[in-house]
This record gives sequence, structure tokens and C-alpha cells, in this order.
Amino acid sequence: MSTGAGTIAGTDARNPAAALALTPRMWGEDLVANAGGRGDMAKRIAADLRQRIGSELRPGDLLPSEEALGEQYGVSRGPARTALLALKTEGLLEARPQAGYVVRLWDPRPFDANMTAAGEGRESGAAVSVTTVVPSGRVAQLMPEDDDVVCRRIVAGAATSSYYSRRAVEAVPELGRAAALPEDDLVLLSRAGLEVARSQVQVRAYPPTPEQQELLNVTPETPVLEHLAALLDSEGHTLLVRVWLLASDRHFLECGGADV
Repeated sequence: MSTGAGTIAGTDARNPAAALALTPRMWGEDLVANAGGRGDMAKRIAADLRQRIGSELRPGDLLPSEEALGEQYGVSRGPARTALLALKTEGLLEARPQAGYVVRLWDPRPFDANMTAAGEGRESGAAVSVTTVVPSGRVAQLMPEDDDVVCRRIVAGAATSSYYSRRAVEAVPELGRAAALPEDDLVLLSRAGLEVARSQVQVRAYPPTPEQQELLNVTPETPVLEHLAALLDSEGHTLLVRVWLLASDRHFLECGGADV
């Protein structure tokens, strides 16, 4: 499998290069391309290291220091630093204080992009916070009938925020209490006579905010996957909007395909 930097052998799903080898253009190339006169050497160092990460270097392995790389390639620290930063930008490396650059673990797990509920028992053992908020952004667009909504946030690997309409909370008061639900919320809503008839799903990826970096324990270079599902009744009224935030180095979206 070729990345333009050579053939990568011995890759596996837990090695970041195994996944990035599917990408024809490496993100860090912009960085080395703008490095001036030292860009060619930085690009060569990055290409060599990228190939080693795909074969001999494994997740958690420590890379040589800038000084050691400079000596190895017969250059100053500048091109070596640029190459390391480029690979960090690509998500292949992470910088650890007092240690240096290490190969990142790439071990994403599937997340069903078609699902509209998190599943029965999703709150069991998780930290649950409940607040009343004024909807904003895309949530406000999908809940135009509500000036304020109840938001239940669950953090357990991923972060899930569920925004319930006033009608939903009136029908199921448990939704407004800061305690794990005894059953899945859609089951409780159905039992109260509020059936979900259809859903609207939106998915996007973007750099994490400082709050999301802390919430998901990710670096600034790790994109966040946001999966938003608006659940509506048969008359088109939004009962709730569910937003999942997922770290892209730990999750990937899996969509069911049609038979061909």
C-alpha cells in the first residue's frame, strides 16, 4: 500500500500509518512545503519516519530527539523539528512532556452512524448531569418551538448530550432529574404516548475546542466527530435532539449499506 513515501509493510489496525496509508496526501506536507530552503530535507526526513512508523516503529515507541535526527541526516535541528511537527500534525506522533515525540496509538472503534438512540442501559455507571439551557446553533434550529430545553449529558468514552423538548419532559419527568434513567429514554417516551416517527441525522468533523479537548482527553490535532440526530413525532415536532461527540482516534462512523 503506497503513500507516496514508499511501501508500508507490516501495518495493522492499531498503527496510525495503516489508516493514513489510505490517504493519498499527507496533511503535514503543507507544513514542510512552507519551510523555505530546509523544506526538501524536512520532507525527506518526514517521509523516512512515516515509512518507519508503518513498519518497525510501533505505538508508544519514542522517536529520536531533534538533535539526534539532525545528526542522523547530517542537518541542523531545524529540518528535523519541521519533520516531527509535520508528523504530529498528521496525527502520527504526539508530544509528551519531558519525553519527546512518541508514535500514537490508532485503535478506533465503530460507531453506528445510523442509530438514533444510544441504547438501553446507556446511562448505567456513567456520570450524568442535567441542566436547563437555551438551545443554540443547530439544536435551536431543530427545536424552534422551545425557548428552553432540558439537557442530559453523559460522559463515558464519548460525550452524549440529549436535548429534550418541554413536551417530552412534561410527559416523562425523569428526564429532568440528575439520576440514571431506569430504561432507555425512547422507551419511556413511547410508554408516555410520544412515539418517534422519523429522524434527521447530521455528521461533521472539526478541530476540538479547548473544552472538548479536556472532555474527550484529545490533543488539539485530533479531529472531533459530531453526530447529531433530531427525533421527531408523526406531526413533525422535535421531541429531542441527541448530539454525540467522538474522538476520531478512538471512533469511526459505520453506516449500513444497501445490498447490491
